[in-house]
Amino acid sequence: MDAAKRVAKVVGREWRAFLSDRLFRLLMVVFPLAAFGLFTAMFQQGSPENLPVAVCDMDRTALSRSIIRMADASSSMALFSVEDLGEGRRAVLSGRAYGLLVLSEGMEREVLSGRAPASRFYINNQIMLPAGVIKRAMLNVFSGVSAGVKLKVNLAKGMPETRARERLSGIHVASRILYNPNLDYRWYLYASICPFLMKIFIMSATVWSVGKEMKRETVPGWLRAAQGRVHLALFGKLLPLTLWFTLVCWAMLAFFFGAMELPRPHGVATLMGGTFLFVAACQAAALFLVAFTGELAKAVSMMSLYAGSAFVFAGVTFPAAAMPLAARIWHATLPLTHMVRLINEQALKGLDPGGSVNTLGALVAIGLVCGAPAWARLIRRLAVGEPVPGSAGGMA
Repeated sequence: MDAAKRVAKVVGREWRAFLSDRLFRLLMVVFPLAAFGLFTAMFQQGSPENLPVAVCDMDRTALSRSIIRMADASSSMALFSVEDLGEGRRAVLSGRAYGLLVLSEGMEREVLSGRAPASRFYINNQIMLPAGVIKRAMLNVFSGVSAGVKLKVNLAKGMPETRARERLSGIHVASRILYNPNLDYRWYLYASICPFLMKIFIMSATVWSVGKEMKRETVPGWLRAAQGRVHLALFGKLLPLTLWFTLVCWAMLAFFFGAMELPRPHGVATLMGGTFLFVAACQAAALFLVAFTGELAKAVSMMSLYAGSAFVFAGVTFPAAAMPLAARIWHATLPLTHMVRLINEQALKGLDPGGSVNTLGALVAIGLVCGAPAWARLIRRLAVGEPVPGSAGGMA
């Protein structure tokens, strides 16, 4: 009971620090809410729509106009006309268009004569996400147009309709898109970006909460709140952050599966428990940086490198299996890697809780490997009054 009172005093001191420290309030409340609001608005549609595509119609026939109407009817693309290839090229180079569709002269005549004309579609693949969207949409358009044209040509040759339709089928591939059948970017990017943002805010708040005590030389007051019990002082310092960010992450998940329409997780308790481990692992990594760097500024710089690179190495934008060994090792040390995997396993794949044991174990391992030595080093330094990171120099 005495220990609980000491922890409560430290927590009360943290609450007063929260009310008086503007940066603390920004890191814990304002920035997370603003970031969630921004990305929620961005991904509200689920998939990019009305991406601008230039079209140069050099044929100007009923067939070319039909192709343009079908392409423009796609929700993914918004077509606009250009007079020639030069204007279309300038539109792509300037960023006004993500692609350029060129319908060659004499296209309809060649189709009706039984030949296969070549239409060209130039895609700006420098920005891969919209490039992939418009490429997929345009292929669907031309698949439909080609099938219709072939059917008309075969019927015009006097071929029975049944046989004409059979000639269209060729080899049928029964493909099935697993786990994200609607190609919804909320299930893919949004569900990865939000934990990435949370990792940044969790680590930033933890580094600042502990590091500012060293920088401002307020460690004696911090320890007095715990009546000299160093373990309790550090525990009381971290506890409010752990509880607050766990609640924020749970609210984030509830929003995922409610307003953003992600599939309901198979194991809710597993996902909630894994979220707590994710928060703890991020805090442990932040504590490690504070404990083993020379000053607060260095801890913040290292935290920026570790947290900021997480999205690239978490396997979201580039497959982990194709990474070199050093990158795969870095990939495995990131809490974000395992949080994204946990969401995929429990929500998209619908695995049983036992299917995520390795993922949960990885979060525990990161927490222990980073947290145990960091805790021991900080406790030793605080207990003996040794200079600690941030006591000389650092952030203003």
